[in-house]
Amino acid sequence: MRAILTFRLPQEQEEFDNASHGGDWRYAMQALDECLRQDLKYGTGRKTSEEIRDAIRLILDERGLSLFD
Repeated sequence: MRAILTFRLPQEQEEFDNASHGGDWRYAMQALDECLRQDLKYGTGRKTSEEIRDAIRLILDERGLSLFD
């Protein structure tokens, strides 16, 4: 089976970028989940919102992703 996505560039650049970086977003969410799992299992299980936010930004930065383009 094949699927072809078609985008009208440059008008749909944001949609194209989201579709083409789907694997990176999945990796980022898996890495964040692992970070939280590690804290629950080996840490205090009480990461602050600031620590979680920092972890999200670090993981996204490693993959060249941004929440705010």
